[in-house]
Amino acid sequence: MKKLLHILLFVGLFLFSFALFLFLTFPYEVLKESLSAEIAQSTGFNVRIGEMGASLPLGIKAKDIKIENAAGNSSMTLTSMSANVSALSFLMGKVRAEAAFAASSGIGKEPGEMDITLDFGLLDLIKGEAMPRRFQFVSDKFPIDQLVAFALSTAASGPNANQMVAPLMTAIGITGALTGRMDFDLNSTNPTQSAGSMDVKLVNATLMLDHPSIGLQNQTFKTAEIKAQVKNGVLEFAKGSGFVSQELSILTDGKVALKAVPTASILDLQVAVQLDGDLKEKLGVVMDMATGKSAEGKVTMQVRGPMEQPNVQTF
Repeated sequence: MKKLLHILLFVGLFLFSFALFLFLTFPYEVLKESLSAEIAQSTGFNVRIGEMGASLPLGIKAKDIKIENAAGNSSMTLTSMSANVSALSFLMGKVRAEAAFAASSGIGKEPGEMDITLDFGLLDLIKGEAMPRRFQFVSDKFPIDQLVAFALSTAASGPNANQMVAPLMTAIGITGALTGRMDFDLNSTNPTQSAGSMDVKLVNATLMLDHPSIGLQNQTFKTAEIKAQVKNGVLEFAKGSGFVSQELSILTDGKVALKAVPTASILDLQVAVQLDGDLKEKLGVVMDMATGKSAEGKVTMQVRGPMEQPNVQTF
């Protein structure tokens, strides 16, 4: 019996060493090119990866990643990205995937970081249920400048873009750093058992409106924070969540009843928008057209119904 245990131990050690050898000597350059080509084919984005290699204990790390949209008119760069899968969680019947991102807001500046962790039930994945059991998000001064510009430019050049609005989307921008965390325990079988919290904010954030085609004053946010709690399967926003600058206020209040299918979640939200100063003078007419009355720079949107097809009323 003792001899058999020694043999099994030797075989296990050999298999582990062989797997580790393959992991460390894997041709990551080939994987890098294959991954870039697959992303380009499935999303239309062109991705260039500077370096890719193994990341212990079990993962992959890439450096100097440049992502360019299909139109080729906007790009964003990540200093580094790493993804790891926890072997210990796998042995406990869970699949934990961790991804870390780093990006810098300028030459010589320390990169901000953003980490995302997803926990899946192994049996859930086998049954084809891809909703995570837990979602964690932590950000420490992650710069959003390139991310916002990339998203707006991509949306403006998309096939369904409104050609009247597209020039405005490419002219505006938001600078700042994303800081905060989210931590949600999710239950797809019984959403009323879901719980968690979020508190994320933008630091030193500014809405850029001084483009010649717009001609407005930039808006520096005094408040740019979203707080919410999930209790008994209901996501409820804290009062005062939103964005406030010199001449612009966007505040959110209300709740979202979570459902097993996320797009079926029921919204019951109010979004209050108020314009002052030059913003009210130059954009107030647009607000009047949207509400069908003289809004005096103020409008409240009531959003109710399923997330996939909500009913929006303005007053």
